[in-house]
Amino acid sequence: MQADDGARDVHDKLILLEVPTSFARRGVETKLVVSNAIDASNRAPDPALLKAVARGYVWFEELVSGRATSIAELGRSEDVTDRYVSQLIDLAFLPPSMVDRIVEGRQPLHVTTRGLIGQIPVRWSIQTHVQ
Repeated sequence: MQADDGARDVHDKLILLEVPTSFARRGVETKLVVSNAIDASNRAPDPALLKAVARGYVWFEELVSGRATSIAELGRSEDVTDRYVSQLIDLAFLPPSMVDRIVEGRQPLHVTTRGLIGQIPVRWSIQTHVQ
């Protein structure tokens, strides 16, 4: 009977907590999202996304300034494909408000490098799906 009393004591102390959750991919990670309770102020910026946005800005500036003559040249100098350079240069066209959110780690969880590539309209007014 003593073993049964011990099991009952443990059961009496258990708390069942049900919380709406979902999984969200963020780059190569999978995050457990607990309803809308994620405090964005406590999230660290996504280093891969920051690097991609920074590269996009730098590479775009290299082309505009004439320091690089082509996307192929940038790719060779960075040891990446010209396709990759083209994809990241598009990130230079994100609205400043989104770049600020990315730098601060406040971007929506679905905003990842992979999710942004090829999905950025040039006009900020129609980029609402990104934000």
